[in-house]
Amino acid sequence: MNDLRYALRTLARSPRFALAVVLSLALGIGTDVTMLGLVDSLLFRPPAHVRDVDRLVDIRVRTYPDYVDLRDQTRSFSGVAGWWAPPRPYAITDADRVVTVQQMLASASLFPVLGVQPALGRFYTSAEDRPGGPHLAVLGYGLWRRQFAGARDVVGRTLHVAGNVYTIIGVAPEGFTGVALTDVDLFVPITTTKFDAGPAALTSRDYSWVRVVARLAPGVTIPQAQAEAKVVYQRGNPSAAASPVPSWQIAMLGGQPADVHPVMQLRRELATGSIPITLWLLGVATAVLLIACANVGGLMLARGVHNRREIAVRAALGASRVQLFGELFVESGMLALAGGVLGFVASRWADGLIRRFILTDLAVVASPLDVRLVALAVGVTTVTALASGVWPATRAVRGSLIGEIANAARSVSIPHARARRLLLVAQLALAMVLVVGAALFTTSLRNARALDIGMSLDSVLVSDLDLAGAGYTPERAHALIDPITDRLLAIPGVRSVGLSDAGMRPGFISYAYSVPGRDSLPHVAKYFSAVTAGFFETLGTPIVLGRSFSRADRSAPVIIVNAGFARRYWPGGDPVGQCVKVGRPTSPCLQVIGVSHDRHTAPGDTTTLYEAFVPLGSPGEPGELAKLYPLTSVALRVDGNPTRVEREAQRVLQEILPDAPSIRVRPAVSLFDRALRAWRLGASLFTVFGAIAVTLALFGVYSVLAYLIAQRGRELAIRIAVGATATHVSRLVFGETVRVTIVGLAFGVVAAAVLARGVRAFLFGVSPLDPAVYAGAAIGLTVASLGATLLPLRRAVAIDPTVALRSE
Repeated sequence: MNDLRYALRTLARSPRFALAVVLSLALGIGTDVTMLGLVDSLLFRPPAHVRDVDRLVDIRVRTYPDYVDLRDQTRSFSGVAGWWAPPRPYAITDADRVVTVQQMLASASLFPVLGVQPALGRFYTSAEDRPGGPHLAVLGYGLWRRQFAGARDVVGRTLHVAGNVYTIIGVAPEGFTGVALTDVDLFVPITTTKFDAGPAALTSRDYSWVRVVARLAPGVTIPQAQAEAKVVYQRGNPSAAASPVPSWQIAMLGGQPADVHPVMQLRRELATGSIPITLWLLGVATAVLLIACANVGGLMLARGVHNRREIAVRAALGASRVQLFGELFVESGMLALAGGVLGFVASRWADGLIRRFILTDLAVVASPLDVRLVALAVGVTTVTALASGVWPATRAVRGSLIGEIANAARSVSIPHARARRLLLVAQLALAMVLVVGAALFTTSLRNARALDIGMSLDSVLVSDLDLAGAGYTPERAHALIDPITDRLLAIPGVRSVGLSDAGMRPGFISYAYSVPGRDSLPHVAKYFSAVTAGFFETLGTPIVLGRSFSRADRSAPVIIVNAGFARRYWPGGDPVGQCVKVGRPTSPCLQVIGVSHDRHTAPGDTTTLYEAFVPLGSPGEPGELAKLYPLTSVALRVDGNPTRVEREAQRVLQEILPDAPSIRVRPAVSLFDRALRAWRLGASLFTVFGAIAVTLALFGVYSVLAYLIAQRGRELAIRIAVGATATHVSRLVFGETVRVTIVGLAFGVVAAAVLARGVRAFLFGVSPLDPAVYAGAAIGLTVASLGATLLPLRRAVAIDPTVALRSE
C-alpha cells in the first residue's frame, strides 16, 4: 500500500510524463486487443449460447434428402439439424417499411440440437416445420432491437417475407447465429420458405445447399459417428460406392461425402478467406505494441536516470534495492493498467468500425465486457507492464547508488544513452516495416480497382430477384421483362436498364456449346447468360464488333460472344454471322451478331472467360435453365443522386414483384466486396497501424533528443561558451538523429524485405520488393524523424551558458 501511495504521489508530480506513457500504452494495447479479438472470433470463439460445443459436429452432406436420411436413420446422434444462410439477403416488409435482412433457413431441430433458449416467445416445432406448414418467424436479437425497439409485444405481429405473411413467434438470444459466423436477423422454417430453386430443393439430390449439424449421442466418438453416417449416405446414394467422388464435390463439401468434423472446424473453414490476412495483421498489431513498449521503456529509463539522485538518497537512508525496484515497478504497473483500460475501450470502438465497414458480415460480440475479451486485455496489459517496466526499473536501481549523490546529473551515463538509442532504433525499424506494408497493400488495392474488368460500375445499381424461388414460371417471369424495364426507365435519373438470368458478374452459369468445325478443340469451361437489350450498355461493357441486342431480337435465333470466345473459335477471322449451338450439337444454330469486351469475375482476376449471351426469353435460351433461373437480377445505370434512385427502384420492384424473396437495390460495386476484402482489410489496418507506429516512433525521437539535450545541458553550455555557433550545435543534434535513423531504417528495410515475401499472395500488381515503395517509406520516415528534432533543436541552440553552468 505504501508503494501504491508513493507511486501516485510521484506520478502526480509529473502529469505530462504520465499522460505520454498512458497514451502510448493505450495505442499499443488497443491495436493488439482489437486484432486478438478478431482472431478469436474467427478461430477460437464458440458460437454464442450453444451448449457443449465440443459434442457438436458438422456432417459433410449438402442435399436435403441426405439430411433427412441422417436425421431419421442414425443412432450415433442425439439430434440432427439442417440450416442454410443464403448469400443474398431477403427484403421483408413491416407495415410500409421495406427492410433488408440476413436470414437463416433452419430446421426446427436446430434449436434443441444447439441447446439454445429464446430470449422472448418460443421457437417453431418439428410439427410446424413441414411442407405446407404455417409461415412462422423468429427474430434475431439485433433486428428486434433495431426494427421493433425491443418491444415485448412483438410476438404475434406479422411480416411480409417473399410474398407470404409470416407470424413472429419469438426472439433469439443476443448474439445467437446458430453455428454460422455471420449475423442472422431472421430464422425461418427450412421447409416453408421460398428460395432459389423452390420446392425442388427439398426432394432432389442434385441440388446442394443445406448444411447439417448434429450432436453426438452420449459415449459416441466422431469416428464411430462417421462410420454410421457413411453407411446411411451410401444407402441413399447407391451410385456413390460404384464410382470415385468427383473433385468438384470434394471441394464443395470440404472432404469426402458424410465425413464428420467438429463444428469448430466448420467455423474456421467459413472464415478461410479472412484468416490469413487477419493473422498477418495480428502480427502488425503486435509490432505496434512492441513500439509502444519500447517508447514507454525509453521514457521510464529516462525518468529513472533523471531520478537517480533521489533513488540514491533513499538508498542511503536504508531503502533496499528490492524495495526501490518494487516502487518503480508499481509505478509502471499503474501506468500500464490505465493504458490497458483506455486501450480496451478503444479496441471495442475499433472492433465495431472494422466489423461495420470491412468485415461487414462477421457477427458482433454480444457484450463489450465479454469475458474472453476482458481476459485477452488483462493478459496483454500484464505482458506490457512486464515488458515496459522491468528493464527500466532494474537499470534504475543497479550500480553504485551512493556515488550518484555526488555525481548525479553531471552527464548522461553512456550505458543509459546507448539503451535509449537501441530502443529508438527498434521503434524506427518496426515503423519502417509497417509503412512498407501499408504502401504495398494500398498499392495492391489501387491496382485491383484500376484493372479493366470489362465493366464500368461506378454509377450502376443492382438487385437480385430470384423469381424461381418465388414460384415464377419462365413464361410468367419473361412477361415481366418489359414492365420492369419501362417502370425503372421512368424513374428520373435512370439512363438504362438491363436484366439477366445469371447475375451481373460473369461466371455464374457454366454450359455446353457446340461450334461447327471447331468441336475438336480441347474442352474449356464456357459460361452462359440470357440478357435484355440494355444489359451491355448498363454495365458499361463495350460491343467491340457487330451490334448489341434490341427488343426485337427476343424472337430471333441470335447470340453475342465475348472477345475471348471469338479468339478461341475464330482466330483471325470474323465471328459475326458464324453459327453457335447452345447445348447439344443437334441444337439449332444461333447467329453471332456481335462481340463484347471480355469481362472478369473480380478486380485482380486476369483469367480469360469464354462467355456467350442470348436474348432473355428468346428461342436460344435452354428450357431447363429458364426453369431454374427465369430472371435473377436487374441493373440500372443512373445519373444524379443514386441514393434517391435506389429508394425509388426498391419501391418499384417491390410493387411489381411482391413475391420475390430478396429484392435489395444496392451499388453494383458491392458485388466485389468479398473479392476486395483482403486488400481493403490490409490497406486500411496497415495504414492505421502504420500511422500509429510512426507517431509513436516520432514521439520516441523527440523524447530521446529532448532528454539527451536536457542531460547534456552542461556540455552544450561549455561548447557555446567557448565559441560554438548555432550551426555547430545543430549539426551535433542532427547528427544524433541521422545516425539513429539510418541504423533503424536499415534494420527496418531488411526486416520488411524478409516479411514481405510472406504476404506475396495478398499483393496485386506490385512486387514485395518494389524499390519505389521502400525508397518512399525510407525518405518519408527520415524527413519525419528530422522534423521531430526541430523543437529539441530550438531548445539546444537557445541554451544560455551562464544560466546552464550556474544551475550545475
